[in-house]
Amino acid sequence: MGRYREDLRNMMGLDLFLANPQNHTTCYSFEKKASRHPLSVWDWAGSTFWRTEEIATTDRQVLLEYAELFGWKVDLDELLSIPHEALVLTDADQTIQWVNGGFETMTGFEADYALGRSPKFLQGPSTKTATRQDIRTKLSNGEVYVGEITNYRKSQESYICKVTITPIFNQEDQLSHFLALEMEGRSQAHLN
Repeated sequence: MGRYREDLRNMMGLDLFLANPQNHTTCYSFEKKASRHPLSVWDWAGSTFWRTEEIATTDRQVLLEYAELFGWKVDLDELLSIPHEALVLTDADQTIQWVNGGFETMTGFEADYALGRSPKFLQGPSTKTATRQDIRTKLSNGEVYVGEITNYRKSQESYICKVTITPIFNQEDQLSHFLALEMEGRSQAHLN
């Protein structure tokens, strides 16, 4: 271990050795690319960060294909800059056309189960009628909905879903799809 003790101010990379219970050792190397500045932040979740970036790129590529196919008039980079874990794409009739892997992780439902359904299948007894109405009103007026809704996982466990639902129009200004960007969250009621 002594040979790895270097002056941290001059450190340009980080080798992290992890051992599992079976005494197998794994080495992860995080290098600082194209920089002469010292490593300023230790990112112990580095591999998770890079995997997240890879997934985000894949999600963006899928949405770019939809945008090209349907002639969307939307800035996907701006839209995808909204923090999210899950993405749900519906057609104009609110039938699910595509979900990302984050949706499967958050809800427990596989993509194949969700496709062809309305996102309403995630709602249940604790989903407020006023919230449903607010979503319906905003979307029917072609407006973005930003708020929280109580949804249910496949296990029937409820969770707070922070959601931004954006109507997407095509080049002829016709409603084409809706894209929901979702994050699991806590409402003030759940904090008490």
